Amino acid sequence: METKKALNANTVTLISGTIGGTYVQFGADLASVLDDGNKLRVLPIVGRARCKALPDVLFLQGVDLGIVRSDTLDYLEKKGFAKDIKNSSPT
Repeated sequence: METKKALNANTVTLISGTIGGTYVQFGADLASVLDDGNKLRVLPIVGRARCKALPDVLFLQGVDLGIVRSDTLDYLEKKGFAKDIKNSSPT
């Protein structure tokens, strides 16, 4: 039980892009640079298509942060799916 607590206390999950995409490599690079094993572990997750990634970042249990293009946020606001999404946080 202590191992489980220790691993989860220092792990951050990062949802990135799709296989073969640029953002999945960003996630892998961030994990390589930031992961120090004991104090911080970055666990990248392969994401989905651009408009499907945002709900995962905001609402999917176990996802701490994610890489989403800013123009995706603009698109969702323009289409009326989100209001002031750039300044909001999940509840």
